[in-house]
Amino acid sequence: MESSDNDELCLSAETAAALQEFLLEKAEKQKQTDDVEENWQFSQFWYTDNTADILSNECIRALPEGGSIACLSCPTIFDRLLQKEAIKTQLIKAKLFEFDRRFEGKYPDYFEFYDFWKPKDIRPELRNTFDFIVADPPSLNEDTLVRYVQAIRLLNRSQETVKILICTGAILADLVKRLLGCHECKFQPEHRSKLGNEFRCYVNYDAKGLQ
Repeated sequence: MESSDNDELCLSAETAAALQEFLLEKAEKQKQTDDVEENWQFSQFWYTDNTADILSNECIRALPEGGSIACLSCPTIFDRLLQKEAIKTQLIKAKLFEFDRRFEGKYPDYFEFYDFWKPKDIRPELRNTFDFIVADPPSLNEDTLVRYVQAIRLLNRSQETVKILICTGAILADLVKRLLGCHECKFQPEHRSKLGNEFRCYVNYDAKGLQ
């Protein structure tokens, strides 16, 4: 009888160890699923944590309660926004406009499919509803930037009061100024992957958090 009891204890310990291993593996897989990797075919290059923090803080700082933020092709900024108290309590609202549907699974309540080549496909109920628009076009060329400008004009609540923050290459500085009335900030965004092109932040308002 004593031997049987010992066998049961060993079996219970082995079962507990196996269960613990299974739960650890499950947690690791979940973490891997949550951490969406860059897809270079989409020209995705994630910001460093510091850059994402600074840019998301600026989005919140620039808006009063009741404001709304549209994030165009910048999921790392959006991820940080969701951690802000103003977003959690819905004092400020935010939506992610993104082509990569992996983020639809990660942010089902905030995701809006967005093909930047087709800005006119933006749903009518989302037009003219955003007070702050932050964008990170995937390519550094005029055609791409023009499409984003079209989307920004469709999404903003008011051409006179909308605040715009756009992160793109230094080579597009003149075009950004001409199309959006934005000026370059002192703060320079950094990416996890070291890129050859110089990136800059441009705004159409007094961005105190980026000086």
